[in-house]
Amino acid sequence: MTGEDRRAPANFPRRRPVRHSSKASIVSRASRKSTPTASRDGPPSTLPEAQQLLISSKSMRWLVPLLVLHSGIFVALASPQRPIPLVWVGMLVPMFLALDLALRWYQGPARWRWGRVLACTYPAGVVFAAITGDWVTNTAHVFGALPLPLAYAVTWFGYGSLFGLEFFFFLGVPFALSWRRPWLCLALVPLWATVGQLYVPRFLFFTYGQAMFTTPQLVQSADTLGSGGLNLLLLPLQLVLYCWLRRLYAPAELPLKRLAALTGGLAVLFAATYGYGHWQMQVWAKREATGMQVELVGIQPNFSLKHLASNPALSPSQRVRSLQALLADSAQGLRRAAREPGVPTVLVWPESVYPRPFFAAGAMGEAVQRWVRLAGVDLILATQDNRYERNRQGEVVRKAFGGSVHIGADGAPRGLYHKIALIPFGETIPFASWFPFYRRLVLAAIPNISEFARGSEFTVFRLDNGVKVAPMICFDAADESVARGMARNGARLGVLQANLAWFGPTTVSNQFGWFARFRAIENRMPILFLSQNGESFMLDSRGQESSARLPQFESGVIVQRVGVPRQGAFYTEFGDWVNRAYLLLLAAVALAGLWRHIPKRGAPRGSGNQARARR
Repeated sequence: MTGEDRRAPANFPRRRPVRHSSKASIVSRASRKSTPTASRDGPPSTLPEAQQLLISSKSMRWLVPLLVLHSGIFVALASPQRPIPLVWVGMLVPMFLALDLALRWYQGPARWRWGRVLACTYPAGVVFAAITGDWVTNTAHVFGALPLPLAYAVTWFGYGSLFGLEFFFFLGVPFALSWRRPWLCLALVPLWATVGQLYVPRFLFFTYGQAMFTTPQLVQSADTLGSGGLNLLLLPLQLVLYCWLRRLYAPAELPLKRLAALTGGLAVLFAATYGYGHWQMQVWAKREATGMQVELVGIQPNFSLKHLASNPALSPSQRVRSLQALLADSAQGLRRAAREPGVPTVLVWPESVYPRPFFAAGAMGEAVQRWVRLAGVDLILATQDNRYERNRQGEVVRKAFGGSVHIGADGAPRGLYHKIALIPFGETIPFASWFPFYRRLVLAAIPNISEFARGSEFTVFRLDNGVKVAPMICFDAADESVARGMARNGARLGVLQANLAWFGPTTVSNQFGWFARFRAIENRMPILFLSQNGESFMLDSRGQESSARLPQFESGVIVQRVGVPRQGAFYTEFGDWVNRAYLLLLAAVALAGLWRHIPKRGAPRGSGNQARARR
């Protein structure tokens, strides 16, 4: 009997194999044949040696922080502050690769999984803030009395924390729940992010799909899906690209035919979306041409905020605010207007340029009304509105609102809107009523902070020819519900009155113009974005700039004849149902994922994964 034919008796104790921890042993184990299924410790063992070393060797673990760094940079370069065309195509792919490799490499208790996910998402938010948060730094330093190093710290670890936690919750959490099952991941991550960004309160209404704005045809579908629904285009693209890269080290987890078919289907979806956008841009151009005409005259006075600055020397503007200068700028702008009969002329003043609360200005307010009556134009101005009421203790207290006032061509006030979206730590202190000590601490640290009351009605202003105007103020543009609520009340034309002088010579105007662009597309509403310090410009119902931009920190006037479409968008009327549909789809995908884990009758006991492993 040869050595190969001899077998140990059944009761003979088998010798356990010696475990080696060297790289050579890893390569040796990788070369052995086994079933091509992914294990908890890494990729299938049928991988070539080079691929096995790529995702198993400790010498390659520097790759994860490098990928996280690149992801933060790419998201920043795709954002409206510093947009580079087509960067959005792969801006989140490095983050998904970092999450995948980190979850494969760093084994340990399951409770540590979320720490690894946070370590791959939070730094990307800090990098994003460091590149795009110059407006936060400028505000904290010039008006918040913070030393420059501390202002940078506020940007990186304050503003950066907001986006780092957003990346963690909207992207990291669903990815960690589904990364072992790529096909579930491709559905769960986009739906989770879409629903979360619609229902979770945040500082700014930022969705990943909006980054496609450098390709105008792709974002026109926001009139049906909403800007949040654009995630259903962008995020599957990021995940499919990530899956192709994942095949380099885990090919058995992603069958080539299925991935190729999915890629082809996604290409068809993008082509259809592009075609729809191209068609809609032509349709709404014709509707504007045949719509009701309104002539808008927007004033950019560029008044200084030095009297409010903690570091006045850093305030870019030198022009002193005064009603006389504002009226002089307005008269100059009206001389450039055509002033045709039957076409209402609407003069618009941005936020923080009228010197006093309008309804408490007395003679100043009457002078403005006389001037408007003599000019024969409608005036929309932003102001502060004070209301007095008694509290439960019987004390008279003041409630201050940011407001917009409509004065008709006859000089009489016709409408008043109270601002709904307030600036955290600028116009309101979050949770101040819950923690009085915290409120006093913030007031002491930020001397120029205001505490405004929040408006509750989507008020619109009606012109003599029947056109209704949406009077949004500053951060109202960041909340999609404000513009949509006004559009549902009949508004077909919008004005966005802003004061961005607080943020200095930064890229914040691009960011607010981005918000206004999507409010215009979602509701098919031309919008005049008017900042008191610039940059100001006109947007048509396709979200495209239809006027030249007024330079930042210069005085100027925009005179624009606007064709107002007679109908709104699908999302204006049915946006609530669209958002509920996203929620139902997410619930269906989550239940389908859970159903796969439930063992079937007659199957081995244990979890679904264990049962499939036994089989």
